[in-house]
Amino acid sequence: MRRDGSCPQATNGSGSYQSRAVARIGSGAVAAAAKCAERRQRQATNGSGSHQFRAVARTGSRAVAARAVARTGPAPSRPPSRLGAYAGIGNLVYYGFVPFARFYSAFCPFPYTGNPLRVMHIVKLVALILACPVALILLVIIAAACFLAFSPSVGPAPDKAAQDDYRQKTDLFYDGQFHNDKLAPTPLFTGEIQEPSPRRVPEQTLPAVKITSFPRAESGKLTATWLGHASVLLQFGASNIFLDPMLSDRASPLQFAGPKRFSELPLAIEDVPEIDVAFISHDHYDHLDLRTIKGIDAKVRAYVVPLGVDVILRAWGVDEKKIHALFWYESVELAGVTFTLTPAQHRTGRHPRKPNRTLWSGVHMTDGAHGVYYTGDTGYCGVFKEIRERFGEVDLAILQNGQYDRGWAKIHMFPDESAQAIQELGAKVTLPVHWASFCICNHAWDEPIIKLTEASERAGFALATPRIGETVDYDEIEKYREKWWREYN
Repeated sequence: MRRDGSCPQATNGSGSYQSRAVARIGSGAVAAAAKCAERRQRQATNGSGSHQFRAVARTGSRAVAARAVARTGPAPSRPPSRLGAYAGIGNLVYYGFVPFARFYSAFCPFPYTGNPLRVMHIVKLVALILACPVALILLVIIAAACFLAFSPSVGPAPDKAAQDDYRQKTDLFYDGQFHNDKLAPTPLFTGEIQEPSPRRVPEQTLPAVKITSFPRAESGKLTATWLGHASVLLQFGASNIFLDPMLSDRASPLQFAGPKRFSELPLAIEDVPEIDVAFISHDHYDHLDLRTIKGIDAKVRAYVVPLGVDVILRAWGVDEKKIHALFWYESVELAGVTFTLTPAQHRTGRHPRKPNRTLWSGVHMTDGAHGVYYTGDTGYCGVFKEIRERFGEVDLAILQNGQYDRGWAKIHMFPDESAQAIQELGAKVTLPVHWASFCICNHAWDEPIIKLTEASERAGFALATPRIGETVDYDEIEKYREKWWREYN
């Protein structure tokens, strides 16, 4: 032990427990003496001494501290605290609080008399409590942004070169988006969203007629097989047409989150037959699905899609030669069927910050013997009269009827609007779709079909209401008017 109270063995990390304890006590005493001297010098400077005297006092206190450090060695470094970042936030809040407290004391009749040090500890604690959920929220936001930017299931948006082509093709593409109208965009939200119905989904999973084989139809035949939601397998004789193929369990870029299918799938992806043409009406997740496209692409000979959807398909590995991207009222003939894209009143977007970069549409199809019109997703508008004027009465209308709400009344039809559209089309038979599979609205799951069948009974137009997975033969359409949904109320 040295006279100054320090111990070589203690400072070197060796020696007995007692010697290390004495060393700590001695060094603590020296540090306390240094602090005491510095405090006395500070008190001396509080008087009316000269500037030089105060400078000497400061120098003396520093010298005392330096001698203490020389005798005892530097203080051991503390390991960084895991709470250092949160404490830093607390310090920022605290040092903003102190000037406020001083201002309050100077100008308010009830001066601030609290202890700033105590307040600092409280503020740091509050900052620590608040920082944890804030950090978690920030991490979720960053993860979501990265997912939307890089996930294949979201898909890319058309680049500037493609957008330039769209502008040259139509004056409905401006401000980097497609529009329903030349003058003003169709609003996404149109009012207060309806209260959720307690029957948004059925109490049990809706069963489906299982399809194990799907032979091609005879020449001159027209059949339609509803696979749930908006997916329909059409047969114009030997030509197989797949409308809006979507055979996943969730209408979402994630298969563990998002709207879940509440009906059975009648057809597994691996059992899909050879498809001559797949038509995709727009890019929403309940109509365009990465998993389905990847699973059926080898069996699909051609795709007919609105402008911009081709960009997503190419990114998913679909051969560009198989894709036919069209604008409204442009046509292509494939597999003996003429496809003409038709206008619709809707919106698109797979990324919340990239709306309406791709087009939406319906489609009219004819093989010369039969005419079929699929609306795609659309709000009620003047297009139905226009379709009749251009193509005449259609044999079968596949009509969107479901997922409507007052909150987005312009982009989905209510049942009374669907009934009006059917009459304006002059369709001989209508197959209602876009219901009984996903809950992406607030109405009861069977409300669309109940209201539309009531309207058909009043107005006298014909509906086909097959079960999910049931194949409808157009020549025997009268057989498919069972009100099967009543079994699941």
